Amino acid sequence: MTVNLDTGETLYATEYSDHLANVETLRAWVAANQTESDAE
Repeated sequence: MTVNLDTGETLYATEYSDHLANVETLRAWVAANQTESDAE
């Protein structure tokens, strides 16, 4: 799963719990990089 859309950083998971952690990493990136126009 790509977790940083600027750099293309990708994390892999073999366990479901690791996948969920990667999802949270992506959500944090999106929240930190969201602009006003993206929120509309």
